[in-house]
Amino acid sequence: MKVLLVSLGAIGRRHLANLRQLEPDADVAILRRAVDPALDEKQLTTLDAALAFAPDAALICSPASQHVAVATALAARGVPLFIEKPLSHNLDGVAELIALAREKRAPLLVGYNLRFSPDLRELRAALHAGRIGRLLHLRAEVGQYLPDWRPATDYRHSVTAQRDLGGGVLLEISHEIDYAFWLAGEVESVTAQIATLGDLECDVEDCADLQLRFRSGALGTIHLDLLDRVPHRTCRLIGTEGTLSLDLLSDPAAIGATYLAILRHFLHCARTRTEPEITGDDGLRVLEVIAAARRFEKKNAVILSEAQPRAQRLQPPSS
Repeated sequence: MKVLLVSLGAIGRRHLANLRQLEPDADVAILRRAVDPALDEKQLTTLDAALAFAPDAALICSPASQHVAVATALAARGVPLFIEKPLSHNLDGVAELIALAREKRAPLLVGYNLRFSPDLRELRAALHAGRIGRLLHLRAEVGQYLPDWRPATDYRHSVTAQRDLGGGVLLEISHEIDYAFWLAGEVESVTAQIATLGDLECDVEDCADLQLRFRSGALGTIHLDLLDRVPHRTCRLIGTEGTLSLDLLSDPAAIGATYLAILRHFLHCARTRTEPEITGDDGLRVLEVIAAARRFEKKNAVILSEAQPRAQRLQPPSS
């Protein structure tokens, strides 16, 4: 099997190691800006060379702002695609990419690996089996201090910290938005508060709170931040007959295993030309929620502060 790996950052290296474990005999080529002589892998430096390699599957691990251009060129050749989350940094060209992949019968999977968490799958099964009755409210929350993500590197040079590359908390930690759909169904409306609150010296939002109304009538809240010094990732489902809750960081090894599981699933889909569990349409829905949240924050925020402090404005007039 010939596999193209686009970019070799932290996530690319993780996928490469897992690929070597799952497919030790695979012919792998890495598309990157420049050849690294210390890297014992086939390396290509142009998209034309990558297309000439004629891969049987491709893993796109470049910054989100570069996903669509490379993926579209590969989809036109019918190459099955694993695109790291988020699918892109905005909606431009995304629907066209999905349509092209479908036309060419090229499976397109978006890398929301948390869906392969056994605990999250068990939570979903319990919900859909009616164990807590009708879902009333979903709360998903994740936070971790960005400089602690990869202590050996300067976080300010990371994709997460750079708006032009598709960074920011909404895109970089969008797993919760994806699995909210997966658990509770289609989203009907979105409101949001989005801000840069910390002292991270970057031009992206570091905190976001989304409020969702699902088509079923249930409500949802999603909190995302790059600020919390105590890492946490939790989900809580409130139903008419009970509550389910999950701490996704309780077993770090289990989260690590989800990367192997999602890659195994993708390779199967690539070989059999079958639709993956996490489709391009799923990735597009996430981007649509993010776009809606940004529009709301920009245009619909209600400003309560006026020239006088609120307490003074509410005082009764003097007699």
